Amino acid sequence: MKLKIYKRGNIWWGRTEIPGSGNRTINRLQIYFSSKTSNKKDAERILNDWFNDKYYEFRHGKLVSTLPVVDFINRYSEYLKDQVELKYKKKNYYDNFKSHIKPIVRFITEQKVKKFTIKTLKVDYIEFRRNEKPNVKNTSLRLEINELRNVMNYALQNELCTKNDIPTYPTFKKEDNSRTFFRPEEYKKLLKTSRDRFLRTDCFANIRQIDIDKRLQLHQWIIFMTGSGLRVDECKGLKFGDIRIQSGKDKLELVVSGKTGKRKVITESSSYHALIKLKEHYLKNGISFQKDDYVFKVRSFQYLFNELLEVCDLKFDKVTGKKRDTKSLRQTYISWEVVKGEKNLIWIAKNCGNSIGVIHSNYANNLQHEDFFKEQIKTISFI
Repeated sequence: MKLKIYKRGNIWWGRTEIPGSGNRTINRLQIYFSSKTSNKKDAERILNDWFNDKYYEFRHGKLVSTLPVVDFINRYSEYLKDQVELKYKKKNYYDNFKSHIKPIVRFITEQKVKKFTIKTLKVDYIEFRRNEKPNVKNTSLRLEINELRNVMNYALQNELCTKNDIPTYPTFKKEDNSRTFFRPEEYKKLLKTSRDRFLRTDCFANIRQIDIDKRLQLHQWIIFMTGSGLRVDECKGLKFGDIRIQSGKDKLELVVSGKTGKRKVITESSSYHALIKLKEHYLKNGISFQKDDYVFKVRSFQYLFNELLEVCDLKFDKVTGKKRDTKSLRQTYISWEVVKGEKNLIWIAKNCGNSIGVIHSNYANNLQHEDFFKEQIKTISFI
């Protein structure tokens, strides 16, 4: 047994593992203890005393990893691992299980759960998770409970438990999974205000040259993102060497690496024109744009973009009330492509590095009443 001291929020915590069967972490009972102090020296003293007590209990056989549900989890984990090795299931299936089951294991061990009652999951578990993470989403809770459901079903099928041992599972209210995008008129307003801010019109006078440069890059970044559907980090890491202009077309072919690995992206013509404007600006100001140079020199547009949204009064979606941020540009690209209907959802999903399920549930299903702006999209001038 070893003690690990770590910080969660402002409080120092201790964690130790009680050896069980096997060498994998998930096969060991993990127990946690809060020092209830932010002072590291005091925390070390409190946590060492707690660990010494637990170690004494373990040496004298009073502390063992024998919680039935933890044993079911261990067995199901081994079963999934075998399924992956036999290629009946993909590795990410096992990885997702390990990720989602960890809070369940913490709850069972910390609360010393040996048998489920009606309120164990419906009340106690949800309260436990909200104490751990106040803003935990219903989607996360649903995934965690579903993994426990899989474990208990496996235990029942293999006669490790009876129907009386199966818990009462909570149900969660479905969250609004609609995305925050810009409708054509809102997007026109965003571009007009952005353009005015770097052209130094009367209403935005008296700003420094360096700020003008940043605002110009922001303007072209907005257009580039809306025309490509890249994730923010993918655009941040984009270099000129990753871009190829499609022959005979005013569209770009990008090679990006991000959340879902490496992929090829075909942009709309707006991204092409934004790149041309950006190169003209760099050439005029002696800024390098060689193969290994980043396309956008400003490494984060978050503050500038939020500032622009405030100026435009577009920080919140007037229909859904949701807050917009830099991700809203990617979501605008996907939403517009879905509404236009010129490309099928499979192509859109592949181009954006998303699953067809995400595109269908988070966009297509929520845009059924938004097709009125299909023609408006064609009227936008990307300058």
